[in-house]
Amino acid sequence: MPGFLTGPRLWDVVAGGYAHEIAPHFAKYGADALALAGAGAQSRVLDVACGPGAVALAAACIGARAFALDFSEGMISRLCKRAREEGVEVHAQLGDGTALPFGDASFDVVLCMFALPFFSDRGKGLRELVRVLKPGGAAVIGTWVAMERMPVLAEAYAVLGAALPDLPFGRADRPLCELGQLRDEMAAAGFRDIEAREITHSIEAISADGLWRAMQRSTPPIRAAQEALGEGWGDVHRRIGEMLSARWGEGPQRIPMTANLARGRR
Repeated sequence: MPGFLTGPRLWDVVAGGYAHEIAPHFAKYGADALALAGAGAQSRVLDVACGPGAVALAAACIGARAFALDFSEGMISRLCKRAREEGVEVHAQLGDGTALPFGDASFDVVLCMFALPFFSDRGKGLRELVRVLKPGGAAVIGTWVAMERMPVLAEAYAVLGAALPDLPFGRADRPLCELGQLRDEMAAAGFRDIEAREITHSIEAISADGLWRAMQRSTPPIRAAQEALGEGWGDVHRRIGEMLSARWGEGPQRIPMTANLARGRR
């Protein structure tokens, strides 16, 4: 993954939009992950690279002792605000997913949802997840399937890729989009009894163009494109909106988004 996504700056910039636009949809996969891991009341649960904390909050709501870590101060701030508003306790802190500030065998469940492909060193990050798990504990990793399986997103990123060929928008070879690769990397890090499956939930949008506008407010790669194109961004933005509207229509959209979920045990 390019360096602009492995540091916190762009994640801080989009934290507000991410919390509003993306986190409610991601919470659906987080509920699946918690169930797959067998998390329950009194489980010690760690959400690594938690973003605005949809999964950590869900864990707290079922009575788990929820911990969360992210390298983005903006994301952690929004998680803490939500926890206060909802009256639940989440122990949230800034930190690096490749050097977790927790002791060995500290957690019953560890989750890392849609963040591992952005780690600067995925192997090190996975080994850290193993290290902090209790023996017999479960980790669940979430990643997205290949972009071409989500056509609305693929079409938007194809236009960006043509405008900015040096940035890997919608790359077919992005990491961990295949279940086999996810299993292999987890096994290499020391996980055992790995089970992997696909899970699909649909995101609701007022229109294809509305989804595109929401992506601009919430997605670091698109924010990076906006910064890179400068004054040229307006034309690209307009072309993508027009293309999506012509291709998918002006009305409401229900867009299936498929994720890989893999559970491994220590």
